[in-house]
Amino acid sequence: MTSPTAGEGMRPTTQPRRRARTRWRAMTLLAAAGIMLAAGCSSSASSSGTKAADSSGSPSTGSTGSASTSTDSVETAAKAALQYWIKGSQTAPPSTGPKAQKGKSIWVLSCGQAAAACAYWTDSVVAAGKAIGWKVTLYDDKLVPTNGNTGLEDAVAAHASGAVVLGNDCPQNEQGLKAAKAAGMPVIGIDENDCNDSVFGGSGPSLLNQLKGTAAYPTVDSFAKAAGALQAAYLLANLGASANVIELKSTDIISKSLVNQGFEAEYHKLCPACKLDQVSYTLNDMIGGQLKTDVQDAMQSDPGANGMEVTADSDIALVVGPAVDSSSAAGKILVVGNEGLAANVQEALAGHWETAGIGEPFGWEGWAAVDALNRIFAGSPPVDEGIGLQLWSVKPTQLNLPPAGQNYTPAGIDYQGDYEKIWSVG
Repeated sequence: MTSPTAGEGMRPTTQPRRRARTRWRAMTLLAAAGIMLAAGCSSSASSSGTKAADSSGSPSTGSTGSASTSTDSVETAAKAALQYWIKGSQTAPPSTGPKAQKGKSIWVLSCGQAAAACAYWTDSVVAAGKAIGWKVTLYDDKLVPTNGNTGLEDAVAAHASGAVVLGNDCPQNEQGLKAAKAAGMPVIGIDENDCNDSVFGGSGPSLLNQLKGTAAYPTVDSFAKAAGALQAAYLLANLGASANVIELKSTDIISKSLVNQGFEAEYHKLCPACKLDQVSYTLNDMIGGQLKTDVQDAMQSDPGANGMEVTADSDIALVVGPAVDSSSAAGKILVVGNEGLAANVQEALAGHWETAGIGEPFGWEGWAAVDALNRIFAGSPPVDEGIGLQLWSVKPTQLNLPPAGQNYTPAGIDYQGDYEKIWSVG
């Protein structure tokens, strides 16, 4: 970890490399990670001062366990903020609720089974649906978000009791969601903003039920921004006032853009003068190869860059990780990613791709979606499902790592057993 002196390297710039624009969140995770595909709005608001606080406003204290003895005020404040994320924002799963509603059938619409994260989400919903005793039909959007319209219409035609959609934006599936609402078929969205969310203009009817996480971060927007705050705290806790960070800024995927917003707000709050070089990109840039060129250019033009923020592990697997590994910055730059997919954690432990990330429990989210549907079927109100975020890292300290070969999940929480107990199954 860098141990700078106070005030060192403080350059008051946020430099966009390409013009940013926001359309919608397509599907959040598309990538290659040793297998074919591995694998969940621009703003730079800032405030003065470096008082440590987690992103819900609660002060935190403590140390990341770093070997640094620096008195850098930025590093000190960021370390204090990071303690919240080392512990994690998750709470316990709900302990009470309706028993399994019998005779139900549901459809789960995967954002694309070729993508490991989409498959992980989907397979978790399927497993939970079978555990509660329902008939489950899987529909694969095949990485084309608008295919979800057909899937939802087919679910309505099959007289499904409900559906779970994940990874797409509501406007992309508006036609199918309207058909579901007209038929009285409830739809739960994982990592999905409703069509009347402010990111889409805030007008129109509500067409889906957003999965609730915790009281601290109950909405998709707040959850995504909190993820960005975690990333900023990690980088600044280890780089301090000498932070010189490259931010990969998604301009056409809403969930990623929200992570960027949360990152920028926390980064500028903890270190208003720290350098931030923004590389804006679209999904097509990533798939077509332009992002690789832009990442390489950013590192070559600023060989002093010591940190990098990426909104999705899949983007690291597909482009960013190999680009960093082949550069002169390999082994020197801290790269913070996102979900804690097994392939990314494995590569990180081997000294490749990234050094830390956000632990998002996709498996838990799948089971929680089934619990949320069961509550709707029983006429019970929605509850916080306890789902939160947690730092995982391999450098400078190994923290919150999943067992070898597994995706991230918070230790000590048996969400499957807890839900089965509520449902009186198993």
